[in-house]
Amino acid sequence: MAEHITVNPAQLSALSRSYQQISTRIDGLSTIVAAAPGSAELTSALPGSRIVPAASTTCGKWSESLLAACTNIDVIAQAADALAVSALAHEHDQSAALEKLSWSR
Repeated sequence: MAEHITVNPAQLSALSRSYQQISTRIDGLSTIVAAAPGSAELTSALPGSRIVPAASTTCGKWSESLLAACTNIDVIAQAADALAVSALAHEHDQSAALEKLSWSR
């Protein structure tokens, strides 16, 4: 027997919006992290230091990781949107079928 799962399209849409907001915030954080070495003026503060290129590399990798997280979060948001649309269509189909059934009696 198939399992029946009940979903609420409005809640799925709200979930999608929440994920989109989180993704936007993480994207902003990624921008800040990528710019951190320059913003901190590490090159002038630590001239000739090996810390500067290491910090720049590390910040670049963190920024890339945050951007990858944004992509994954966006995919989850899109999936929630698609599920909400499908759930609404299913509800509409069920309502139409029930209405048709009630008229045939």
